[in-house]
Amino acid sequence: MNWTASFSHIDEESGSKMDIHNLSTVVTPNILYSKNKDSGMDDSFLAIEAVHTLIEYNEAMCEVCEFIQPSERMVQLMFNVFCNRSLKIYYRS
Repeated sequence: MNWTASFSHIDEESGSKMDIHNLSTVVTPNILYSKNKDSGMDDSFLAIEAVHTLIEYNEAMCEVCEFIQPSERMVQLMFNVFCNRSLKIYYRS
């Protein structure tokens, strides 16, 4: 969504009106909503601000610390285990 919002103001003639704030306003009711029907406007504004922050800082929130990142060997091992399990399940069916 941050990438989509980056096209909001390309130049004088092109771009969209969907900046981060507009995207969060449109998306928020679908992902953050109150079960309480009497929730006020303040709750809606807070929810929009929360989604705005998630979109704006998504890259930073998705970073994995270097000491947590698996090695290439570990990724290959996990891939092999997954493939072997998938094949066993497939052939049992």
